[in-house]
Amino acid sequence: MVGVIGPVTSRETQYVASLLALFNMPQISATATSSVLNNKEEYKYFKRTVPSDTYQAKGIVKILRANGWEYVSILYEDSSYGSYGYKDIKRFARLENICIGYEKQTSDGMTELEIHKTVTELTSRRNSRGNIVVVLFMLYQNVYKIIRHIQDTGIRGFIWIGSDGLTGHDPPNGLEHIMDGAIGMTLKTSEYPGYIQYVNSQQIKDNPNPWYAEYLQQYFPNCSTGSCGHIDNARIPFIANVRDAVYSFGYAMLNIHSEICQNITGLCEKMKENFTGDLLIEYLERQRNIGSELMLNVTRQKAACSLACLPGYIKRLTEICCWDCTPCPHGTITNSSDPNSCTDCSSGYTPNSDRNECMQIPISYFTYGNPFSVSILVLCVLGSILCIVVSVVFVQKRNTPLLKATGFETSMVLLSSILLSYISTFILLSYPSSLSCALSRLLIGMSYTLAYSSVLSKLIVYKRAFDVRSGIKQQMAKGQLLRPYICTMKTALLLSLALSAFQFLIIIFWLIIDTPEHKITYDLTADPPVGHRSCRDSNNFKYFGLLFWPFILMIACLVLVIKTRKLPKGMNDSREIMYCSFTSFVIWLAFVPLYVFSATVATRVISLCGALFIHATIFLTSLFLPKIYIVVFRPEKNSKERVMKSMSPSNSQNSSSINPHGITIDKE
Repeated sequence: MVGVIGPVTSRETQYVASLLALFNMPQISATATSSVLNNKEEYKYFKRTVPSDTYQAKGIVKILRANGWEYVSILYEDSSYGSYGYKDIKRFARLENICIGYEKQTSDGMTELEIHKTVTELTSRRNSRGNIVVVLFMLYQNVYKIIRHIQDTGIRGFIWIGSDGLTGHDPPNGLEHIMDGAIGMTLKTSEYPGYIQYVNSQQIKDNPNPWYAEYLQQYFPNCSTGSCGHIDNARIPFIANVRDAVYSFGYAMLNIHSEICQNITGLCEKMKENFTGDLLIEYLERQRNIGSELMLNVTRQKAACSLACLPGYIKRLTEICCWDCTPCPHGTITNSSDPNSCTDCSSGYTPNSDRNECMQIPISYFTYGNPFSVSILVLCVLGSILCIVVSVVFVQKRNTPLLKATGFETSMVLLSSILLSYISTFILLSYPSSLSCALSRLLIGMSYTLAYSSVLSKLIVYKRAFDVRSGIKQQMAKGQLLRPYICTMKTALLLSLALSAFQFLIIIFWLIIDTPEHKITYDLTADPPVGHRSCRDSNNFKYFGLLFWPFILMIACLVLVIKTRKLPKGMNDSREIMYCSFTSFVIWLAFVPLYVFSATVATRVISLCGALFIHATIFLTSLFLPKIYIVVFRPEKNSKERVMKSMSPSNSQNSSSINPHGITIDKE
């Protein structure tokens, strides 16, 4: 004996192959398909004329993928055929993203309770289309035990995918509807010409084949003599594989004989001496039949455990293969490479409506075309024009008594601060850049400082002049020698410029150590989100650093206004200054909380522009317009006598008078 054909099952084949390997004897199986037999080191002398279950498992997974069945259960028997088939299916299913929700190893001795638990688990594993897809990698006997229990429970919706252990075996009577629509895998079979005719022509009686009667009774149990019926190809699917096994041995032996014995007929001595199992297995390996890939043409419709999540939602696993869809947190999108996690959008980006892509957030900033900008800029243009007109009139009429008494130098400083306040609004509403942010610091700080420093210097001169005048009266009453005490508006100009220079130096130093830059802030709570481009100073409270020194000057003005409230009515513009100081204080009380508690940068810029406009307009209308009205429209009131008269509390003969260039003493 030089070789063995058989046995039928994979389990039996393993035992036989292990035994024959001890004698270096080749073996060919026509029906053993388990992939465990693929191990060439352990089963060196084993060959087969059927494909391994690895290909069957791959084909089953292809069927699942082609039909979109991504959520399945699998039952497999406790044999090498079932165990290795299950492992192969699981390996290929993982590559195709098919999830096995339930897996169960069955045995011949399963009790009714075990079968009931298995069926209960299967029925709880419906996919998103309501079907229960079950892969059966087991022999048909155990399959029908489970099918019969399902018939008794009345549960429907099963889709069966069977291996070759089930395919080709008709279900028992009454179970056909349970198996209706099942898909089965089986080996490709070919017809063995003449074999069916030969078998059906044989008689049991006096048959030279001692196993023929036993073989025939497998299909016709009650047959004992004669011809009991006709066998068709469906009942002997593997006969061609058996034939191929016989022919494989035959061709291998023939090829060995041709090479060793050459033209010698019959078994030569050289072949007897050199023939071994290793030599025979070598020639058997030369005979191969390469198969082809399984090609399917079906309409694919996905059916997983749960429905696919909508864009913007991610999977949260509730059990194996099943999930709930939960929305991604605000500002994140679904991860294209991982459906179970969300991805944050980079700064400056926001999710699109489908929440699967980050889109750049549009950037907004104040422009001159903005409705608020148009309104405030029109008012500031009118204010600037009016300020320039007042300045021109002051220059032309500076030698008239009324304007001369007001103090030309400090008035021009004050008009400059008013014009800067109007211009500052244009800078604040321009496109935020390093230049515009630097100019904003300079103009805001200097416009307030110039205004309050000039007013404060005037008040100091007025206060000093009033104190000197009172002192002169006391000296005259005592008959003491009097000396002129000089206190002019030029002193006020120098003081105003000195106070302003302090603020200017601070701003320059700040610009050097802290370069102004623009910044983009994003409002992600808006719908849709929007970015705001603005100067970095307006995003915090740095502007308060600019306003600290003007605030101190304003408080000083307020204190001096209270102290000089009893000056004569004609004491230049002391009453108007008092009105401006109190009004400015009220504006500050309103501006600071509005700026601090503003929710957006836009509100802060608006409040700052409004405060600058109101501040400039009040100073312009209170301190200058009444005088310009008299100079232009009521020139008869612009006389030295009227001005000097209004500056004297009485018309006594012994009196002193004050003019803007100093203090003089008039004696009768």
